[in-house]
Amino acid sequence: MSTIVGWYDSTLFAKFWTVWRVDAGWPSKSLCRNAGVSARERIARIARLRYREGVADYLEVLDAERNLYAARQQLLMTQRAYLRTARRCSSRWAEG
Repeated sequence: MSTIVGWYDSTLFAKFWTVWRVDAGWPSKSLCRNAGVSARERIARIARLRYREGVADYLEVLDAERNLYAARQQLLMTQRAYLRTARRCSSRWAEG
């Protein structure tokens, strides 16, 4: 019985360790990407305000919105990678 428990514990630890190694950078990446999206949202808002006031041309607005779109895409790709890893790990866990 103790060998089964030992095997189970080592298997459980190995699965958690694999997830930790693969996913260790996700929280910091996600926080950085969130901060990047927030910063680009502020930049886009300022660009629209500057355009409304006649200080900047519309190209500045388009450039700011393009950068905002790219930052959002990066955030989504990071989140999808995390979910893909979690799903893969959970399916392996269910398989045994």
